[in-house]
Amino acid sequence: MENIWGTVPDWIAAVGTAAAFLWAVFLYSQNLRDREIAQARLLSIVSPPAPLQMIAGTILPSELKIIALAGDLQTSTHRGTGRVSLVLKEAAVAVDFHLTSTSDESFFIESIDIVRKDGSVLSVPNYWPDLPPRTDYKVTVLFPEDETAAGKYRIRFRDASGRRWERYNSRPVYKLPRRSGS
Repeated sequence: MENIWGTVPDWIAAVGTAAAFLWAVFLYSQNLRDREIAQARLLSIVSPPAPLQMIAGTILPSELKIIALAGDLQTSTHRGTGRVSLVLKEAAVAVDFHLTSTSDESFFIESIDIVRKDGSVLSVPNYWPDLPPRTDYKVTVLFPEDETAAGKYRIRFRDASGRRWERYNSRPVYKLPRRSGS
């Protein structure tokens, strides 16, 4: 009678080969995941922004990029130099956001929010540009005086491959699920 199932050493070799193949697939997928996370870590908010109370009449340098949710800005020209500045007509809370990318690929900003201690979210309007490779981007956001801008800063973005990520301040990144239809 012929042995159609093979010998014990044949079975051990087959199981060992299958286990080695599965282990290689596992290590490869871990390596891909680690590289994706490493890529997403290359975008961050530099030093968590601190809210700064600004009173009416404060002069802002004209070279600042500003998103004004409050403050009612007006322009002012300096006599003699002709230099133009922005002047706040009413009090506001200013928050400077500084994003930096050390990646060789672009990032696409979906949103930047302030998550307050009570869990409520103060959204910054989506005027964020797509960040090209190796870029620093600074913007000042003026909030209404009664809006507290203290809390954690959350950035949601996509990498060049379309993967969605979320990061609080300079904490580790978290991969978000893909949106339906994208």
